[in-house]
Amino acid sequence: NFMNNPDEETAVAQFGDGDRYFGICTLLATMPGLPMFGHGQIEGFKEKYGMEYSRAYWDEKPDSRLIQEHERRIFPLLRMRRLFSSSVHFQLFDMVEDDQPVESVYAYVNGDHNTRVLVLYNNQFERVQGRLHMSEPKLERLVDGSREVKTVSLAESLMLKIGGRRFLVWNEFTSGLTYMVPSITVFDEGLWTSLEGYQTKVFIDIREIEDFDGSL
Repeated sequence: NFMNNPDEETAVAQFGDGDRYFGICTLLATMPGLPMFGHGQIEGFKEKYGMEYSRAYWDEKPDSRLIQEHERRIFPLLRMRRLFSSSVHFQLFDMVEDDQPVESVYAYVNGDHNTRVLVLYNNQFERVQGRLHMSEPKLERLVDGSREVKTVSLAESLMLKIGGRRFLVWNEFTSGLTYMVPSITVFDEGLWTSLEGYQTKVFIDIREIEDFDGSL
């Protein structure tokens, strides 16, 4: 997982230093596998470094704003790598509108045996909206060692339980806001959401609560 290497233009030259860069960098930080940052990527350096370089030729200064945005939007996700590095619980989803996949959207769930995170990124300038419901087919190993192609619902991927008084609750990482929807709605219809151009959403602290007394 990388955004640039010594044979390519630098990350900031390819993707800029705004929402598009940080959206793709979020994918870098939350995809299974090992994330690799190019030399000077976090500092916003624009000089292309070849493998034969022993020193920088340009006199560049670190971009303090870009570093601060990494500290706010990327570094906390890297501290959660235990939830993203494996592919065991990884499920890829299409955002669907009018029965058609929204091709610009990356949407996936990952986590460990008791925690899940949902990541969404819109890789285009135009706003999009749609529903996440069923995963893409995935080849999984069964207990007996055989393999089977399976799809799961978003509700199953998030480990929800069916119940009329159960609610799905999550925090949105970038905004810090908390959201809640009935779990049964996610089972029946999936999750409807929208994304502005190059917007990223990361749902963390995903949990389920039960309304015992009708107060929710």
